[in-house]
Amino acid sequence: MKKILIALLALLLCLPALAECPITLDEPLSGVYVWPEGSTEADALYVYRYRYPQAAGDSEVALHLNTTYAYSLEDALGFEVPMLASGMQPGDPQKIVEIDYAVTHASEEYLSFAITKQVSVGGEATQVVSGHVFALTGPGAGRIVSLPVFLGLLDAEETDEWLLTRQTNKADRIIREMVWDMIQSGGSEAGYYDDLTYEELEASFYPEEDYCLTESGDLCFYFQPGSIAPEEMGLQTFEIPLWLVLDEF
Repeated sequence: MKKILIALLALLLCLPALAECPITLDEPLSGVYVWPEGSTEADALYVYRYRYPQAAGDSEVALHLNTTYAYSLEDALGFEVPMLASGMQPGDPQKIVEIDYAVTHASEEYLSFAITKQVSVGGEATQVVSGHVFALTGPGAGRIVSLPVFLGLLDAEETDEWLLTRQTNKADRIIREMVWDMIQSGGSEAGYYDDLTYEELEASFYPEEDYCLTESGDLCFYFQPGSIAPEEMGLQTFEIPLWLVLDEF
């Protein structure tokens, strides 16, 4: 149903088993919002379907993970969704927004999700993916970890703004350079924009957030459709072995 999600999972090979993961997934946080109020999904001007991951049990990790997505949904339904829906007028083509997820990595230490958002209007669809990596152990257990924290460049509870900026910029620079080298080595047949520059890549790519983990625990960085290649080529992903990244620090 979601082209980007399918493409990402094809790259990541398959959904990982949760056997070694201390977290058991529960029924997802799911539902549907329609506007105008009282309409059905078939005749509504605006339809918002959501499906977020939820962890079973009442452990601290499970509570943090569940709260993360509960807040995301609360923000959406409390502001963004009603604002966008109420701006539609009778006769407008129906707009359907769908939020879904897939597990990309599950281990004793980390649980990684790919969250997709697809917006369909009049038969045309746009899609965005977000990677979320949750730490399952340590001081940041139950929280999404940025790339510098995952790589050990920062402590999960670091508050020094200078150090946060320094280490984040360092991680971003190294990953951008590695990805740029991969793009350059791909040649013209790879399908990237012919006039793509490093500065354009830098402006649209934030490695500290734009990543998830593969089944094996390696890093997968991604670019939204249209950012470095024509939109019809879909999500652009770059998988880099973890050892290779760590070797740069």
